[in-house]
Order: sequence, then C-alpha cells, then structure tokens
Amino acid sequence: MLFFNLWDNAGGFTGFQEGLESLRAQRAFRDELRQVLSHVMEQADHFPIPLSGRLSHVPLRVHSAYNRSEILAALGVARFGGQMPRSFAQGVQWVEELGTDALLITLEKNEKDFSPPSATRTTR
Repeated sequence: MLFFNLWDNAGGFTGFQEGLESLRAQRAFRDELRQVLSHVMEQADHFPIPLSGRLSHVPLRVHSAYNRSEILAALGVARFGGQMPRSFAQGVQWVEELGTDALLITLEKNEKDFSPPSATRTTR
C-alpha cells in the first residue's frame, strides 16, 4: 500500500523492492516519514478493527480512512503487470479473486454548491 501511495503509476520501477530501495539514499524523506507516522499514532482516537471472515487476509480495517491507491493495492487490483492506481479515479471495481466490489467516489462538499432551500437547517 505504501509503494502505490508514493508512486501511483509505479514510478518507473519494475518491482516493490527496487522502489523501496531507492528510498535508502533519501534520508530527509525517511526522517519526515517517521515524524508523520509518529504524529498520526499519537493523535489516533480509535482503534481500527480488522476485517473478518473470508476477507480477513485483506490489509484493510473497519473505521479507517484510505485513499484510492491504498484500497486498490490492498485488494490486489494495483499491481505490477496489472492496473495502476492512477488509471482508476472513481466508480465500481470488481475484484474477482475476492468476490467483492470496491465502490470509490470523489466526495467534495462546498456551501457555494447548495442553494438556500436545499441547505440543511437546524431548529431549536
């Protein structure tokens, strides 16, 4: 999942090892990544729940947020010699090996897109 987050079109690499090895020389990147991960772990306010049953081997958790690259990699869709995350923006992705659909949407809400009659009002 990390690999396709960094390079959603494989970054010109032919395998995971080659891409991750390229980070060895990137000390500043590795230090910053450690800081970000440490901060995220400190700020966590809930614990993700692993999937169960026939999907228990999939590295996704309930009550977690994922981006497109992470979801497609976790489901085995994004892979070398196959589909790259960059080629799939939104819609339904059938995953034959898992017998499941991934439903991906782009959700952007902005007040300017709603007229006053359609905006939700609260009353007291």
